Amino acid sequence: MPSELEQVLSNLGIEQYLSLFEDAGYGDWDQVCEMSKSDLEELDMKVGHRRKLQREIARKWGWPDSKPLPSEAELRALKWAS
Repeated sequence: MPSELEQVLSNLGIEQYLSLFEDAGYGDWDQVCEMSKSDLEELDMKVGHRRKLQREIARKWGWPDSKPLPSEAELRALKWAS
């Protein structure tokens, strides 16, 4: 059975990055959701794929799809509120 991280990446159509996350020490979805924007930028991902992932992370924390991606401060506040 695939991990939650593998399922999320597959649903987003970016499953080719699974080993990249695992090699960087992010083995599960909860760990990926704690990554900062700069953490994500350090990985060798295409910008559009990174944005898809950022949107999914924001969605996990309750950020509406109708709004632009949250800033680092807004995302931190969402995480603390959950």
